[in-house]
Amino acid sequence: MRLKILVVPFLLVMIVILSIGYIKPDFDTILAKKAEIVAQDELQAKADKVVSNVDVLNTALNQNQESEKFVLQYLPVALDQDQIVDAFNYLASQHGIIVTDMNMAKSSDPVVAPQTAPDGTLVETAQQASTFVFTGGVYGSYENIKAFFNRLTHIGRYQSIQLFSLQKDESNQNKSSDLKGTFVVDYGFLPLKNGVSALSKPIFQNSTLSFTDVADLKAKTTELPVLEKSASGRPNPFQ
Repeated sequence: MRLKILVVPFLLVMIVILSIGYIKPDFDTILAKKAEIVAQDELQAKADKVVSNVDVLNTALNQNQESEKFVLQYLPVALDQDQIVDAFNYLASQHGIIVTDMNMAKSSDPVVAPQTAPDGTLVETAQQASTFVFTGGVYGSYENIKAFFNRLTHIGRYQSIQLFSLQKDESNQNKSSDLKGTFVVDYGFLPLKNGVSALSKPIFQNSTLSFTDVADLKAKTTELPVLEKSASGRPNPFQ
């Protein structure tokens, strides 16, 4: 009799154990799906915020087109060597000195090691500017070369002076006061680059864009006139 009394609770316990055994895999799947949904919701919220910030930043650029134009000139997306050559020739003519030589060579691109976040995802790192080396030589008086160099270092272009030297030209005895100047300058540019994701770019995590630094930089640079390219040859070769 006692055995019969114990059988019923035992069966109930077994039913519960077996039921939990069948239900637990489904329950684990439900929890995993729920966590996935939460992660997707967070990603969606982050994406919506980035889209909103991009719209605000784009509006700020449209309202400050002069500053945007200056930045693209100061650090262009291409080499734009003509800008440097034109500036060099123009300033030399303005200060009465003679250009003796010019040479340009592209530097090796900077190597930026990839970084990963604690969760293993790739983090977008700040892009480094590429550069090309410009070497120029001029001939003239000390005062004129000094004034020329002062203006050259203030043109609206990202640059890093590597060498500036002055020496007497021993080959010219008639103008012993004139000097030969040599300039070696790195000029920068920032090529367009496809990012990993807009979500990983820190700039898009906020909706503010300050143009204070741009205004300060513009105040320290010398604006040069745009040199017009004259047409070569006759318009009509049969006339």
